[in-house]
Amino acid sequence: MSNILIIKHGSLGDLIQANGAIKDIKKFYKNRKVFLLTAQPYAIFMSECPYLDGVIIDKRLPRWNLFYLKSLKNNLAKYNFTKIYDLQNSSRTKFYKRFILKNVEWSSSETSLEPGQKKSDFDRDPVLDRMEIQLKKKWYTN
Repeated sequence: MSNILIIKHGSLGDLIQANGAIKDIKKFYKNRKVFLLTAQPYAIFMSECPYLDGVIIDKRLPRWNLFYLKSLKNNLAKYNFTKIYDLQNSSRTKFYKRFILKNVEWSSSETSLEPGQKKSDFDRDPVLDRMEIQLKKKWYTN
């Protein structure tokens, strides 16, 4: 079975704000397992979230730590993710898309931009509005 990955490293407040999006993703993909990639301090808290089937810890070590990146890549490959919801939308997750989680359908702020819209303009909108736009994109319905 293919699984769904949600990436949200941010602060506790960011994770609480993302809870609605996590719920919507789980509701839409009710026959798939949904996992969260987050930082260690939030793993225990988020493991109690009823909309997640598991939490994967990202130590967020420097990108020059190739041993860690290889380990993370191997760990994530075990889950057979076919869709990724990048709710973090950071330079780190952009790097992951390019080098760690390649060839996977990806939803991010960049995939949510309207033609001619700049990411910097999109990022000025409130975070909950950006998540709503991201989840409403047409590939979400596939």
